[in-house]
Amino acid sequence: MEVNKSVTVGELLNALKTNIFSEYPTDDFEKKCRQREIMIKRYLDTCGIIAHHHIEKPGLDFNSLSYWKKERCKTCLMNISDYINELVLELNKDKIEAYCKKIAPLSFRSVFDADLTHLMLNSYYGSVVADVYWISDLTVHEGIHIAAGKLTLESLGGRTPNRISQIRKDLKENEKKLTIYGEHIDTISEAFECFDKKLYKAFNLLLLTSIEGLVRKLGMFLIEKQGLSVDPFDNAYNSLDGFLRKIPWKEDLMVTRTQVALLTGNYARINYNNPLAPRVDPLEKVNVSIKTRLDFLRRRFKENRDLILHGQETEYNKPYHGYINASALEEVIQTVLEYQELYE
Repeated sequence: MEVNKSVTVGELLNALKTNIFSEYPTDDFEKKCRQREIMIKRYLDTCGIIAHHHIEKPGLDFNSLSYWKKERCKTCLMNISDYINELVLELNKDKIEAYCKKIAPLSFRSVFDADLTHLMLNSYYGSVVADVYWISDLTVHEGIHIAAGKLTLESLGGRTPNRISQIRKDLKENEKKLTIYGEHIDTISEAFECFDKKLYKAFNLLLLTSIEGLVRKLGMFLIEKQGLSVDPFDNAYNSLDGFLRKIPWKEDLMVTRTQVALLTGNYARINYNNPLAPRVDPLEKVNVSIKTRLDFLRRRFKENRDLILHGQETEYNKPYHGYINASALEEVIQTVLEYQELYE
């Protein structure tokens, strides 16, 4: 997002402390203007709280932050700072009056439309601590509460059975398409048997191995189809992160811009009030590689997986572990099917 200028700290404080319109409006128009001023200031406060979380990083050890968390905090801070600039520039008498005149005939419309998605996806608790916005059936209500630190991942654990049912359905309906992945599908079936028997640690371990197995099998399929001169067994690709990041995959899979933002966690606001800003269709299809399509596997999911497989994490039998792992598996299966359709 581009803004006309960079707002200083002094300008921000002055904007918050100075009343542009009277606290006692005399007519409906002044009431609208006052309401818009109040709402802009409230969201400036919210942006300040979100930015403060990224700086303080509550609950995380400053000295042991992973690379992706450091980069994510930087990106979120930059995006929130840009939004603060935009809001402060809107705290202007002429701009507020012009806006309210434009919506005056439409009394049912809000005098301030906050970009909740922007705040949610750039929040500390949602984007860094939880990092679950890539899960397709997460609701906006849940996403907002996660961003505010008021909804724990544990509350999502009850969805695991439904996720398993969906995966079973997908595998059955696409059995012929997934023949080359048979050995990994057998492992998935065994994992589901463990879940049915309440062997939750075994369930999660088998899901983790199935996810990596499917991704590597898909990668070997793509190396052939994309004509890449790469040895997938080279030591440089021992880790799943290296496998996805270091191989020069072709950007041949089409997904929407919204999907890219959710999968990668990089969401920058487009200022539609700026006539010079580019118009972006969130449903526009763009070309991405397998790295982008499965980018969520390289962040918090990777850290949790590594801790479990290296024996450093032993409490991985909670219901939400199963939900997150099963959701990741579902995304991988859908990615496999998308590439099968593309090349077969």
